[in-house]
Amino acid sequence: MAYRSQAGWNRAEAAIAANAWVLNVPHVKRMMPKWIMDQNVPRDEAILKGIGVTGIRVWVDEPENVREVEGQVPSQLSGVPVVVEANPTDGRLLPATGE
Repeated sequence: MAYRSQAGWNRAEAAIAANAWVLNVPHVKRMMPKWIMDQNVPRDEAILKGIGVTGIRVWVDEPENVREVEGQVPSQLSGVPVVVEANPTDGRLLPATGE
């Protein structure tokens, strides 16, 4: 089990910077650090204790493109786990940079 830390967050940010090529993959809109909770711990406990791992969220434009991008982006970048997700569907599209 890992606990939330600034060092883990910094490692994810460094991995994003070192793998900026991912932003050139079709349908990818943004990458950012993401806290991934441990699925073996009850949700409330994982949130309360910060149990999980820092990973990288790769956002794609539409839900139907998630599988395609998953096939083009490795499951880890510089040793940091990657999760591919559809961009929020509230009508706003976040910028492609990490700004």
